[in-house]
Amino acid sequence: MYLFLFESTHHQLSAEKVLKRNKIRPKVVPVPKRYSTGCNIALEASDKDYNRIEELINKAQLDYKVVEIKND
Repeated sequence: MYLFLFESTHHQLSAEKVLKRNKIRPKVVPVPKRYSTGCNIALEASDKDYNRIEELINKAQLDYKVVEIKND
């Protein structure tokens, strides 16, 4: 599982809009406190959706970083 973290709420909302237009519905979750970002909302993605989500967000030229969350 992956978290897409954004430096601004504007970029997070834009990413969510781009993904929904492409029939991808990521889970919207709060950013864990251990990660510092300008936006307190992250998009959670499954392993199977990761590459497509990254491709779409890059194409939209949005600033983000990705954190891989390991399932214990």
